[in-house]
Amino acid sequence: KWEKLQQGPVAILGAGISGNGASALLTKFGWDHEIYDEQGRAFTKEEARACSFVLCSPGFKQEHPWRLIAKNCGKEIVAETDFAASFTESKIISITGTNGKTTLATFLAHLWNVNGMPAIAAGNIGLPLSQVIADGLGKDTTVFLETSSFQADDLRYTKPETVIWTNFEDDHLDHHKTKQSYFNAKAKLLKIVDNGNVLIGKSVKDYADYIGYKIPMHAHIVERL
Repeated sequence: KWEKLQQGPVAILGAGISGNGASALLTKFGWDHEIYDEQGRAFTKEEARACSFVLCSPGFKQEHPWRLIAKNCGKEIVAETDFAASFTESKIISITGTNGKTTLATFLAHLWNVNGMPAIAAGNIGLPLSQVIADGLGKDTTVFLETSSFQADDLRYTKPETVIWTNFEDDHLDHHKTKQSYFNAKAKLLKIVDNGNVLIGKSVKDYADYIGYKIPMHAHIVERL
């Protein structure tokens, strides 16, 4: 699929860390691409028609005008993490939660490394998965992928072996509008993990029960203690 989409230039929305990571990976592949940013070059209908698909940095709201332009032009919008995950055989452990994601991802990567198992923390922690792959990621290296609600909201192709959802509280309501929408964005991780391992904090289970969301039967609920 990616080879077919390679026929035209790739449009990258966002010139931040994720956008630059996506650019590094595309450069490694020799794919033509252009970065669009609200402080730089604007993404218009002309650019949308000319591109093969759109790579979107996290933080672009679903109703962002540039996303709507891409959709109206029939262009597929792919999350930076999704694109990158398609080009690695490394084991991915996705870590999300309202609080403590960075700490847990950093700790687990350290724990793996000191026990002789190569690992790296990436994602929302500041090192995009696309940049890690562009820099050279060994297939035996485990990726502890810190995944924010912004990133999870667009994921379709990433297939983590394990999802760890530590806790759930009010946050990012300026982006997601409601607490349930915020929950649903993170819950997309539970749909893409298939039959992999799922570890869930009790506060996540409690809110899921409150809104009538069915947690996967094979999920392991973890008490704080």
